[in-house]
Amino acid sequence: QGGGRRTRRGAAVARAARARPARMATIAVPAMEASQSEAAASTSASDGGSATMVPKQEEVSDIQQLIMSCNKDGMEALHRAGTARHDPNLKAAFDQFKYAEAILLASQGEKENTALLAVTCNNLGCYYKKVGKYHGALSYLRRALKMEVELLSDEVTLASTHLNICAILSKLEKHDKALQHALAALELMSKRVTNSQGGVSQDDYSVLALAYHALAVEREFFQQWDQAASAFQAGHQVAKRLLGEDHPLSKTIGQSFEAVLTKAKAEKMAKVEKGRQRQKISEEQSRGLPGGAGGGGVTLPAIPGAGDKDGGGDDGMMGAARGIRQEATDW
Repeated sequence: QGGGRRTRRGAAVARAARARPARMATIAVPAMEASQSEAAASTSASDGGSATMVPKQEEVSDIQQLIMSCNKDGMEALHRAGTARHDPNLKAAFDQFKYAEAILLASQGEKENTALLAVTCNNLGCYYKKVGKYHGALSYLRRALKMEVELLSDEVTLASTHLNICAILSKLEKHDKALQHALAALELMSKRVTNSQGGVSQDDYSVLALAYHALAVEREFFQQWDQAASAFQAGHQVAKRLLGEDHPLSKTIGQSFEAVLTKAKAEKMAKVEKGRQRQKISEEQSRGLPGGAGGGGVTLPAIPGAGDKDGGGDDGMMGAARGIRQEATDW
């Protein structure tokens, strides 16, 4: 019975290989976009993003090799694609990803296949982000994150997915939720760098710098200028020290840092000027009131009869009361 199942699976793989869309030239690993702003997105795309973990080549089956090849070809086509809606590279990427997804959904149950399905969903999320279908991208990225958490994936993989989700939520103007995912990514990468005993790779530091950048951008949306500047500064220091000053990511974060500093200074100057205007208006109003500062009070007209000696004060009030009682008696 087991031999029959293996034979049928081998036949299914053979049929899948024959039906697979035309292959593109392969790349080393399926890359993930982990950018937040438009500038960081172009930086991430040019560098290939952060790598997603896949099974080692000697440990994979034929079907897993097929899935990894589809994801590699699809990501290369996606990076080559332009912004035109009918770009053939976009269609090629979509076909590769959806083909890999269909094969994996038909052979669920193995842990390695679940890991590859998470990679495929993440890549499909990047595809839908590229074509501007943000709700579709968010759906796939959330599926990928759920599977990665269940598989106890490493911090870099989880942080990259959090950053992808952060970028989509920011596009959808859900900045409060985007901020939470940026914080989650930063916490994961800080833990990775702090607790790493075998050394930290350049890719790890790239994701850490991107996490700082994503957090700073979301702080900007809430006009939290000081916190945004601190996050930009930390990300710039990480990128500059470990990637070099000429690295595109270092330049991008450095430019964002300078821009937010300018905004913070302008905001503080506006607040100071606003305070001065309020104080000036308050002083002018106080000078225009009776008994106000500077002795320039306005003199109100006297009430007729109020200053008469015979009918002023309490005597006038008592006289009025007597008059009312007399009228009542007469009536």
